[in-house]
Amino acid sequence: MGHWSYTKSVLIVVFFLGVAGHGYTQKHDYHWLNGYGAEYGGIFGNFDLNFHNQPVTADPIEFNNADLSDQVSSFSDADGNLLLVSNGCRLFDAKGQILPGGDTLNPGEIYNSWCKNNGSYPVMFNMIMLPQENSVYLFHNRVVLDSQFGITLTPSYLSKVDLGVDSVTTEFTNYIVSATKVESPAACKHGNGRDWIIMTPEHRKATYRSYLLNNHGINNFKTQTIGYQYPYPECDAYGLHSFSPDGTRYVWYNNSCGLSFFDFDRCTGELSNERLISLPEVFKPGAFTVFSSNSRFCYYNSSKVIMQVDIDDAILQPDTIAILDTFPTPTGAGFVMMQRGPDGRIYISPGSSTQTYHVIEYPDLKGAACWARPNALPLPFLSFLALPNIPNYRLGAWKDSPCDTLGLSEVTSTNPSTFAHRVYPNPSKTALLLSWMKVCSMLLHGNLRWSIWLAGWFTRGVFRLMHFCTV
Repeated sequence: MGHWSYTKSVLIVVFFLGVAGHGYTQKHDYHWLNGYGAEYGGIFGNFDLNFHNQPVTADPIEFNNADLSDQVSSFSDADGNLLLVSNGCRLFDAKGQILPGGDTLNPGEIYNSWCKNNGSYPVMFNMIMLPQENSVYLFHNRVVLDSQFGITLTPSYLSKVDLGVDSVTTEFTNYIVSATKVESPAACKHGNGRDWIIMTPEHRKATYRSYLLNNHGINNFKTQTIGYQYPYPECDAYGLHSFSPDGTRYVWYNNSCGLSFFDFDRCTGELSNERLISLPEVFKPGAFTVFSSNSRFCYYNSSKVIMQVDIDDAILQPDTIAILDTFPTPTGAGFVMMQRGPDGRIYISPGSSTQTYHVIEYPDLKGAACWARPNALPLPFLSFLALPNIPNYRLGAWKDSPCDTLGLSEVTSTNPSTFAHRVYPNPSKTALLLSWMKVCSMLLHGNLRWSIWLAGWFTRGVFRLMHFCTV
C-alpha cells in the first residue's frame, strides 16, 4: 500500500551526494535526432532532442535533408557533443554529411528499395552503438523478405567508426557476425565495466544468443535455450527486449502472448529464474519495453495502453498507467516506441506523424504517481516512430564480482535503488524527485529557482511538497 501527504513550505535542502562513482559521466546519449528531413519544408524537417537542456528541448537542426523517421541511432562523446548518426542506411557526421565508406549499411533488396530514395531503414531499434576506446562499433541487422515469416532479420552485422581528434572516419562496415535469424539487439555493460554483452534472441525460439564486444572485436559469448517456448503461429509477434539499467534484469516481450522476465549475470551472460506475464489480449501494434532508472519497474505497451510492473513483487501484477482513449492525441496516434532518457524520464513516440511526444515524468514511482503526460513535449516538425536503441552507458564495473578484473570505477551498485538517497532529473529547473531508503520518495514541484548538480549543492526555493512511500 502507499500513502501521500502534501505540504506547502519554504524548504532549504542541503545535498552532500558523495556516492562513489557518480562523478563518472558518459553523455553518449545526450542527442536524439528525428524527423523526415527538410526537403518538403513547412512541418517537415529534422530536430534534436537535446538533453543538455532541462527540461529537454526539441531543437530544429539542419541535417542535409536526411530521413530519420524510422531507424535512427546517434552517439555523442563523453561530454555530450554529437559525433555520429545513422538511419540504418548510411553513416553521418554531426552535420549530416555522409561519412566516406558509410553510404551503404545493410545492403540488399530492402536497402535498394528504401535507402536509394533517401529513406531510412524500415525497422525500429535495429541498431545499437557501443564505444570501445577511440572507436564506436555498430551492431545491426539486415531485413530480409521471407516467404514463410514475412520479414526476418539476418545476417547480423558489425560496423566500426574511428573517433579521431578532428575527424570521424569509417573503418569497416557490414562485417557478418552471424547468419542466424534473430530479433533486434539489446546490450549491457559486461561486469568488468569496459566490454559489452550484446543479446539477440533467435527468431521464434526460446534461445538467446549473446556476443562479447571488446577492444579486440566481437566473439560468440553464450547461446542459451531457457524458459517458455511461445507457440507459433499463435504467438507470432514482434517485440522488443531490454536490460535493466543496473544490468541485473532482462525482459523479452512477445506482444501476442506475454513477457518473460529473467535475472541476468553480466559476468557469465547467463539468464535465470524466468517469471512470466501473460497478455489479456494481443498487444499489436506496439511492443516496447523499458525499465525505470532504479531498475524496479518495467514499462511495456501496445498502441492503446501503457503498463507498469513492479519486478520487486513476488507475484508480478501489471498496472495500467495510460489508456489511449483517455489520453488525447493528435490524429489518434497510438503509443509505439518508448525509451528512457538520461534525465530519467521515459519518452514515447507516436504511431503516426505528429508534433508531440508523450512523457512519463517519474518512472521510479509506482502506479499513477509515475505521471504519464500526454503530448508533454512539443516538436518543431513532424515525427514518426524513431527513437534510438540505447544501452546504459553509465553502468560501471560490478564491484567485487568474479569479473571485476580491470580495476575500473563502479558507477552504480548492483542495485542503485539501494542507495540511501537519490536525485533526478538532475539537473532540473521544473521539478525534482528525492528518493531515500529505497521505498520513499519526495517530489518537489513548483517555483524551482535553482539547479542541482551531482557534486552536491546548497539550494533554496518555494515548493509544493509531495511525499510518497510504499511498503
